[in-house]
Amino acid sequence: MTTRQEAIRAAGAAIAEAYAQLDELPVEEAARAAYTPTGPPLAELEQRIRARRGLDTRESGAA
Repeated sequence: MTTRQEAIRAAGAAIAEAYAQLDELPVEEAARAAYTPTGPPLAELEQRIRARRGLDTRESGAA
């Protein structure tokens, strides 16, 4: 039986792997891969990805 801690570790590893794979894609492709109909629009996803990658300073608090 899987313990709660093992399940948390496994989920964390899966999330880390997904981010690593998305980081290898161009921003536009990563946004399309992350898009869901009930989530943010593609343009917002692209902006968030650029900010997370340090490519866009608008979301990081710089004016």
